Amino acid sequence: MKTINFYCKNTNYKVREKNKIRKLLTEVVESEKKKLVMINIIITDDESLYEMNREYLGHETYTDTITFPYNEAKNEVVGDIYISIDRVRENAKEYGCGVVKELRRIMVHGTLHLCGYKDKEGKKGKDKMIKKQEEYLELIK
Repeated sequence: MKTINFYCKNTNYKVREKNKIRKLLTEVVESEKKKLVMINIIITDDESLYEMNREYLGHETYTDTITFPYNEAKNEVVGDIYISIDRVRENAKEYGCGVVKELRRIMVHGTLHLCGYKDKEGKKGKDKMIKKQEEYLELIK
């Protein structure tokens, strides 16, 4: 059974249009020729994500998202996408877009990570991932 779950932790933010987002992320996974098993999207605050970044990745920086894949088979998508709503709000200001649009961008970005894309391994990988991300975001207009 494929599922996409939403949780809010240490924030009063409420995710809107959950079914629309589920449809988009399911389409991302299926377009990448993967099988969606489960994605948990956890919206939290800067401090929580900072601590996770420090503890699990050894980075002493704030970040907008951290993704933890748990899939056992290469073609499956199972994992958690942690998102800092504080960073999303800052990004939205910086990019001149709404918080909802930026949150969707981060969710697609995290889903692409669960599909195997890596953006920390050079410019080529990052460019490919961003191109895919923007293509998928066009689907939700």
